[in-house]
Amino acid sequence: MRTAAARRLGGSAWAWLRGVATAAWLVAASAALAAPVVPQIRYTVRPEPPVAGRAGRTRVEIAVAGLKAGRPLRVVMPSWTPGDYRLQNHWRGVTEFSAATPDGAPLAVSRPERDLWEVATRGAEVRVRYAVPNQEAGLFSENAIVTDRYAFFSGPALLMLVQDRQSEPVALTVEAPPGWSAALCPLQEQAGEPGGFTAPSYDDLVDAPILVGRRDEATFLEAGIRVTVATFGPGAPMEAGPPAARFRPVVASAAAMLGPAPFKRYALFVDGGNKGGGLEHADSARVAWSGAPNAMFSALACHEFLHAWNVKRLRPQGMIPYDYRTPLRCPTLWFAEGVTEYLARLVLFRSGQITQAEFLNWLGDDIAQYEATPAAANVSAEEASRRVWEGGQSSGYAGMSYYLKGALIGFCLDAAVRRGSQGVRGLEDVLRRMLPLYSPPKPGYAPANLRECVLALTGSEMASDYDRLVAGVGPMPFDWAAEALGLRLERTRSGVVLAVDPSAFAETRARRDAWLWGRDAVAEPHPAETGAPRKDHVRLPVNLGAKWQLTSRTGPPRPQRPRLRRAASAAGPSCSAPC
Repeated sequence: MRTAAARRLGGSAWAWLRGVATAAWLVAASAALAAPVVPQIRYTVRPEPPVAGRAGRTRVEIAVAGLKAGRPLRVVMPSWTPGDYRLQNHWRGVTEFSAATPDGAPLAVSRPERDLWEVATRGAEVRVRYAVPNQEAGLFSENAIVTDRYAFFSGPALLMLVQDRQSEPVALTVEAPPGWSAALCPLQEQAGEPGGFTAPSYDDLVDAPILVGRRDEATFLEAGIRVTVATFGPGAPMEAGPPAARFRPVVASAAAMLGPAPFKRYALFVDGGNKGGGLEHADSARVAWSGAPNAMFSALACHEFLHAWNVKRLRPQGMIPYDYRTPLRCPTLWFAEGVTEYLARLVLFRSGQITQAEFLNWLGDDIAQYEATPAAANVSAEEASRRVWEGGQSSGYAGMSYYLKGALIGFCLDAAVRRGSQGVRGLEDVLRRMLPLYSPPKPGYAPANLRECVLALTGSEMASDYDRLVAGVGPMPFDWAAEALGLRLERTRSGVVLAVDPSAFAETRARRDAWLWGRDAVAEPHPAETGAPRKDHVRLPVNLGAKWQLTSRTGPPRPQRPRLRRAASAAGPSCSAPC
């Protein structure tokens, strides 16, 4: 209804006023939307270097606002760290726990469970305080360590979770000791606040390592990513330039393989002298390495970098939000870890970090190790993944490593995809297909989803073969996969030898080149994606014939190469599984 005043204004004037009002509303609405959300949960971290008679420790304060009257505040200390699938029970390290109101009045505290503290609140805001002494390292990363020169933290070992508020945005302030460099952390920095960061959720907060104090840094731009390599550790940190030079071609080749990076910044923390192999994070990783960077360093860094796609974005079902109190039973760790390991080796070769002979020898060593492993006859890839918590080593179960078997399943599936697509597609295309379907904010993939995406590129005829590879035990079709990729596989007294087959047909040689070098010049979609009939569908041997049989051999096997991500000595990786 138009008022009399409006009628007196006339139609054009009224339209002008209405336009002005609409524009003002839009400006106000845009400002409201653009206004940053002020986190109601704020963490403050204060490292305390060691002094005479006391080791290093860290004090933590959590300011929690927005509390409801009459309801207690509950905080939880995680029992495990994502990426390290074993219980570490970080709650054991919590000391001096207390709580108070903003004006300092103490609040009653109880501990109804070993990992849970409860605070009786009086108002809308509470300050929780506690201390964490230096913690024993995990298998893949330091947890919490404060020295006289630097401090490094893995989030779950230091920062408590406010129960029922896991998805809220949070703020973090790291107060560096006098004379120390400010904190380096991959979270979003708070403008004008040194050591200040914000995170969209608690999961994002604890997925970001924190390094404070003495370090060396090198930065480069590659594939649209600004990469910072930070070196630190006991004594003077190594120069960051050499590891950055090793890492740069890995970044370029990985992005070429899996597509544009899902982040614009990445930090690689190189710990020169402490325990742990390597641990992935959404846009960073921490790796342990001392001495001159070499191909093994590149392999370790590459594995963790690829996790930014496979695990941190392309997640198995049930990973997000994490339950930090209960072990995650995941039957597809063979894909998350083992296939990542297989693809990392391809990246190393394509980026020039290793030779073709080294790549094939590495693969041959894995085949020899699998065929010499008694657990191969009893434990499937799925079981090794699902029961990893019972093994206590974050690498598999009952002697079967999901890194080892997963990498070899990756080799067989890669051969199947390339054979079935006339060399146009490879295993990396399975990940490219899945990333937009199962990355956040969408739910993660279930085992059936992974199976469906693989079969979409190989053809449904391979369904039973896929099931045997993943859920079965015993022989695997290594001879068939080698032949499909134009290789010769020979079992000798000293191990398994893989070499290029010079007599392979031209079509097979082209398929081998696409596998090794990642060349994919055909833009047309694969028939498996369009429903068109295929001329050359792949079929693995149905019967457990000669190509599936484990071949016995006499004499000792070749010494196994150290794998990449289990706990490493101060001299670099020296153990048997990556992560």
